[in-house]
Amino acid sequence: MGRLFGTAGVRGVYGVQIDEVSALRFGRAVARVMESESFLVGWDGRLSSPSLAAAVVSGVLSEGRDVKLLGLAPLPVTCRSAKAQGIAGIYVTASHNPPEFNGFKAISPRGAEATREEERKIEAEIDGLPRPRLPERRPEVTPSGYTPTDYIRDLLKISGSKVATRVVLDPGNGCASDLAPEVISRMGAEVTTVNDWVDGRFPGRPSEPTRENLAGLGDLVRTLRAEMGIAWDGDADRVAVVDSSGGFVPQYAVSSLAALVLRARRVIISVDMGWGIRDLVRSQGGEVVEWRLGDLHSEYFRRASEGWEADLVTEPWKIMVPEWGPFFDGIMASTLVLRAVGEFGSLKEALEAVPKYHQSRMSFLFEGDRQSVFRALVSRVEEALSGRIVGVSRLDGVKLILEDGWILLRVSGTEPKIRIYVESEREEGLTELRKIAISALRELGVG
Repeated sequence: MGRLFGTAGVRGVYGVQIDEVSALRFGRAVARVMESESFLVGWDGRLSSPSLAAAVVSGVLSEGRDVKLLGLAPLPVTCRSAKAQGIAGIYVTASHNPPEFNGFKAISPRGAEATREEERKIEAEIDGLPRPRLPERRPEVTPSGYTPTDYIRDLLKISGSKVATRVVLDPGNGCASDLAPEVISRMGAEVTTVNDWVDGRFPGRPSEPTRENLAGLGDLVRTLRAEMGIAWDGDADRVAVVDSSGGFVPQYAVSSLAALVLRARRVIISVDMGWGIRDLVRSQGGEVVEWRLGDLHSEYFRRASEGWEADLVTEPWKIMVPEWGPFFDGIMASTLVLRAVGEFGSLKEALEAVPKYHQSRMSFLFEGDRQSVFRALVSRVEEALSGRIVGVSRLDGVKLILEDGWILLRVSGTEPKIRIYVESEREEGLTELRKIAISALRELGVG
């Protein structure tokens, strides 16, 4: 079998790579690998999620383990619930992918997504699953002991003082639809919502909260003269922000606002995170560690075991505050943005405290031999930048570092795409790097 887990969990098209049989086998494997007497099961709002979740439950029960049902809930609520109860869990989701996708995430009793080592064990278990045996006892299915209501209560306790401002919220028909507006309004904000009902077809906009997909939110923010707009993806681990002019706030800047509010001194970032947060943290005497995309929690646990515990762990769109829990939480992250507005007086003033960089994120769909094309792409871009490269990182893909910026080339771990991320201190530098990358891809017949 090839690698089952991608960058973040297991994902595929329902009825093709993902079905009830794979869900049952995944449930069995996780129940055999994770050390937990009970297993929490939750799911997102996709149309295939209830059926897949039922198969996951059957797999766990067939291994003689009890199940605590959380049901339809955001991923961060599921992680927080697992942590609060000290039990492992399984969450059915394809995050921000299109409606036809679905998948699974394994969650440890710490509330974190499975580490790479745990993923390898689950994959090996699936490869060698024996025929099920009659359990020694009858396993039970009971409700979760920690619910979304408990999550809201706990989050409001740490969210700080009231912040009176006007905000437009766009859950994108995902799992944040009920919880996020309640949390933000109870923090004192005047809330207007759009796409605020759960619908796994994502009729309001595509689930991924990108600049392009949030153009409508930006228009509404301008029309209502709101302070900002906040959006989430399907399972609410991602967050995005638009400013009062409707402009998309770069992901590194959103994470930087969290760093400002938390007074973060130890930060772990992904290889594609902008240098703005690096400069900000270092200017405050802090330390920044770079790690692979989709595996930041593994690095967090490794360093924490050595006594270096991060205040903030972040990749674009995703923010983890270890004190709250070792998981990405888009709803919790939105409260930090709101707190930054309260501390600085406005979103504009808060963003002025963040070092400015220009960044572009591009994805190119490609169904052929992506690894072969990727190697050729790296070679052509290196040649085009000959004499200007001051460093190279192969931690995750290939990152070519220049004096005033960088370009990261990588193969997606969740979709059939080649991704190119570019950043520069100068707009003209960004334009040049984009042209180099796109030209190289077109020469290879992509894009």
